[in-house]
Amino acid sequence: MSEQNFLLNRLAKIEREVRIWRIFALLSMGCIAVAVTMGASSKPEIPQVLRAKEFQLVDDSGTIRATLKTLGNSTQLRMHDGSKKSEVAIIANDSNAIVDLTNDNRINSANIEAYASGGSIGLSRRTGNGKALTHIVGGTEGSFVKLQPLKGNEILIPAE
Repeated sequence: MSEQNFLLNRLAKIEREVRIWRIFALLSMGCIAVAVTMGASSKPEIPQVLRAKEFQLVDDSGTIRATLKTLGNSTQLRMHDGSKKSEVAIIANDSNAIVDLTNDNRINSANIEAYASGGSIGLSRRTGNGKALTHIVGGTEGSFVKLQPLKGNEILIPAE
């Protein structure tokens, strides 16, 4: 075999190898493109149940604006403005349920409480000057309304 034939055979072999590598590269790129397309178009899996001791809702700056959590035997949902001056809290436990509305850096607030024992509801308003309270009781022990004003004596209706 002459040197010229040897070079021609060698060149043909190299051309076959280049064709094989081109096919392999095209197939690899095609597989990668299909995998990326399938990954981008697939919907994320949504879990059926989320379990946690606390959930936090934050705004764009990362400030916590609401929490849902358990604390001891109570469950609490608290929502507030970004400065934490105003807050709405809903709290439930085995002895009462509370809706608490707070404003002005916790100086002024209003509460509605439903007590498990005695079938009573408490309404209160807290200000910088003190706390006014109204209890409405209706149970097996009798029904009455008790008023505790900011100033003055406690009033019981019907009077004892």
